[in-house]
Amino acid sequence: MSVLYRNDRPGEHAPSWYAAKLPSDAERPPLKGEVTADVAILGAGFTGLWAALTLARAGRSVVVLDAHRVGFGASGRNGGQVNLGFNQSQRTLEARLGAARARALWDLAEAARAQLRDFCATHAPEACYRPGSAFAEYTPRAVAELEDEAGWFPILAIDWRITDSMSLRTGRGFASTRGPGLALVWDASERWSFSVGGRYEKERFRLDDGGIAPDGIGQETSVPLYLGITRSFGRTASFSVIAGAKMGGRLRLEDDTGDLLEESDYDTAPFAGATFDLRF
Repeated sequence: MSVLYRNDRPGEHAPSWYAAKLPSDAERPPLKGEVTADVAILGAGFTGLWAALTLARAGRSVVVLDAHRVGFGASGRNGGQVNLGFNQSQRTLEARLGAARARALWDLAEAARAQLRDFCATHAPEACYRPGSAFAEYTPRAVAELEDEAGWFPILAIDWRITDSMSLRTGRGFASTRGPGLALVWDASERWSFSVGGRYEKERFRLDDGGIAPDGIGQETSVPLYLGITRSFGRTASFSVIAGAKMGGRLRLEDDTGDLLEESDYDTAPFAGATFDLRF
């Protein structure tokens, strides 16, 4: 017997708000003999009933079968929340399935939420559907994973033309999603421009299940400073080269519960890179 209804009476709802609010005619007759339909659905919970409604609206004949009652299981015993996504984080799904498939699953879940919202508005206003989201965890490891995805930093949006040939701009391209930065740009001519820039960077990442901190958390902070040269080829293409050094680098290592294991500084590290932009 399923643990879900081990202590319940077959065909009778457990005491709940849902059961108390059911209309008097909510009980359905048992199946006797044969019934013919385009689609037979086993299980009269949220998923089964929603599938039946969708198929019926598409012109299919549908029969729904349940061993007990409509909403007998988890569908009649939940707290009424409509969750975001799945029971795994997007980061976990991306690691297992790839970014494109993980995004497709997210879009699918969001479409389902939109369908439910619209249905409540048109057919069940008494459900008092209210949009909103809250994230909570109850284990140290889960809290640490949530912190990984909830990191934030200010984003600067500056484009100040100091003179006709010199401007102060928000840094872009070079690690632009890791932290705020600024670049002073001198447009020497229509073809050549030179820049000096810097930013504050902070990156947190989950470690693998091996090494000295299985499933731990790594964090790197630094202040990269760089020089850049850009050669433009009309309005459609440009080639840029940058070189600089990471200053004030600091590494932090935490275990899977978020407790600090080690923290240390590292020496100034040089870097260089190049980009080619083509606009269509």
